[in-house]
Amino acid sequence: MFHIANADDIKKGRLTDIYFKRTEEILEAAGKNPVVKAEIFLKGFPEGYRWGILAGIEETIKLLSDIDKISIRCMPEGMVFKDFQPVMVIEGKYLDFGIYETAILGFLCQA
Repeated sequence: MFHIANADDIKKGRLTDIYFKRTEEILEAAGKNPVVKAEIFLKGFPEGYRWGILAGIEETIKLLSDIDKISIRCMPEGMVFKDFQPVMVIEGKYLDFGIYETAILGFLCQA
């Protein structure tokens, strides 16, 4: 048996890193839900590489498609990108999408 994520666990935010869950709990307890901007970029490539080909956009958009009040801007799937170049920007209330950061990064890193 393999320990792999299923779609239901991802959509319900069950597979997020614990610090995102704790942040959610703290914000909810304080009655806050700030508008934030998340810029997703790569800090560096493996030695000898200077660029990458973007993948995982389709899965990420599908994950976030049910969230009404967020804005998503991203490079197209298959686009060449360099380090520190934002490949995706998500804007909206933190509690609407913050819980999905682990899944988003996983989709973009493992596609």
